[in-house]
Amino acid sequence: MIRHGRRPFALFHRVAAGGQHRGWRVLALAPLLAACEDAGGRRGSREQATPGATTTPWSGPSPVRFVDATAESGIDFVSDYGAAAKQWHYVETLGSGVVVFDGDGDGDQDLLFLNGRGHGPAAAPVRGNAYWRNDGGWRFVDATVEAGLTSDRFALGGASADYDDDGDQDLFVTCADAGNLLYRNLGGGRFEEVAAAAGVADDPALIKSACAFADVDGDGWLDLFVGRCLDPTIPAPRECWDAPWNQPEEKLRRYCNPTDFSPVADRLYLSNRDGTFRDGTAEAGLDRFLGRTLGAVFLDLDRDGDVDLFVACDRSPNALWINDGRGRFTERALHAGVAFDPDGRAQGGMGVAAGDCDGDGAIDLAATYFETEPNGLYRQLTGLRFETAPADSETGRASKPAVGWGTEFLDADLDGTLDWVVVNGHVQPHIEQLRRPGRTLGHAQRPLFFLNTGGGRFVDLGAAAGEPFDRDVAGRALAAADLDDDGDLDLVLNNLGAPLLLARNDSPRAGRHWLRVTLVAARGNRDGIGATLELQAGGARQIRSISTGGSYLSQGDRRAHFGLGAATTIDRLEVRWPSGATTVVEDLPADQHLTLRQE
Repeated sequence: MIRHGRRPFALFHRVAAGGQHRGWRVLALAPLLAACEDAGGRRGSREQATPGATTTPWSGPSPVRFVDATAESGIDFVSDYGAAAKQWHYVETLGSGVVVFDGDGDGDQDLLFLNGRGHGPAAAPVRGNAYWRNDGGWRFVDATVEAGLTSDRFALGGASADYDDDGDQDLFVTCADAGNLLYRNLGGGRFEEVAAAAGVADDPALIKSACAFADVDGDGWLDLFVGRCLDPTIPAPRECWDAPWNQPEEKLRRYCNPTDFSPVADRLYLSNRDGTFRDGTAEAGLDRFLGRTLGAVFLDLDRDGDVDLFVACDRSPNALWINDGRGRFTERALHAGVAFDPDGRAQGGMGVAAGDCDGDGAIDLAATYFETEPNGLYRQLTGLRFETAPADSETGRASKPAVGWGTEFLDADLDGTLDWVVVNGHVQPHIEQLRRPGRTLGHAQRPLFFLNTGGGRFVDLGAAAGEPFDRDVAGRALAAADLDDDGDLDLVLNNLGAPLLLARNDSPRAGRHWLRVTLVAARGNRDGIGATLELQAGGARQIRSISTGGSYLSQGDRRAHFGLGAATTIDRLEVRWPSGATTVVEDLPADQHLTLRQE
């Protein structure tokens, strides 16, 4: 097993340029620096140009190829976010997530697309959330009504897990204009809504966002984290306007900034071990932090056997909650170097991802940010300290002009290293009218695919990754999943006010192999959420965590997926279960779907 030494924390942040460290510099403690608010609804210089990406175009055959297979799937879902009513509610900028889970217990991955709705009494009825059952062969069937998953609420985020320990997958959905939804799986893909009875409906006035299940206190039962974005009623609803770049005497209505509203504390609900929950926010120590949460993921970041929590916040400092093993958390984002940008400013955090990008056995982090702010790629060093990728890196240059949302680490080309995908889109639908030409990308922006070339070094594949990466969309949600059970990971995008996109992974195998692992724990938390898997094959090792949440308001395929490169045999696979017990298997053949049951 891999362990990292512990050292005293210091208030420093490592700054790098051109791949070489300049050394350590003190991280500013005051995040609220002088700046003016821009027309995009975030903080920054109104006169600062937003340069285009300057990455080197990929040449030669691409190792990755995604194709648009949406029509082939039969799914015709189009998200609604209330913009047609022209009420300019802040929540309309956020979009909604997608949840990948096995709802009917047949072994393949189904899809739940979350949806918003219009506002006001004159708003036209909308379709609501949509549950598409996977029938195999890349064919999906709309089973929303049959499953009992219809809703008329403005849904934002979702997560799935067996919270009541009865052997099937349940659903939790956060809502912006009403109480949350908790769907208990009755078996056979039928659900019953029980949020109020279970005690997790939450305050209907607040915008609830990211959510995730995990056993935070080690009692064997899954608890529930509910991120809260902001309170849209404080201050009172207001109108926000800005001048077109070429008509300074005119005014255009725009969406207000997140800083126009008050941040709030997130919620942690602890399981009562009977299918109900109690508010354990203060007990866990999470009540001391006010933020505008949009992304969250549970994982064992420090490899000590319990789950920690990374949270991305919009114009509030990010949070890194470290678990003491008993469900009591300490916030360490500032010490770790993931709270602010290198100049001490809170950024426009949206999505999060976690994985070992450089193959050193430590879990790294990523967060997506607003335009002019390069997405954060945080490489873990020792003692829970992180090194930030420089702004002039390949990932920094490509992401700086864009507004990032959903994000995933995945091994798309099965070479044994984690690649990085980010979807993008602006918050203002008429941003081109508000900014001088050349100073912004449009409302629709292309997704980014970063190929890992080894050691955590990335290159932007651009259109070479396939047609879905050469198309401008108002991207929001992203999830990775093996939807066709062929051993590689596909992508699901829930776009803002536009048709969804299913991007099937048709990358050339070229003699590369894979392994997918499903865990079944012996008792309680039978999904194995919080488990860590360490694989050794072909002279390399890889780490995976079983977690819920992640990306942006979404959850991808929870099964552990490994690309093996040319290795045809797994030398060793060790699973550390949430209980602390370990299981080791050796000499496994590659290219299989493996189910590991804890004895």
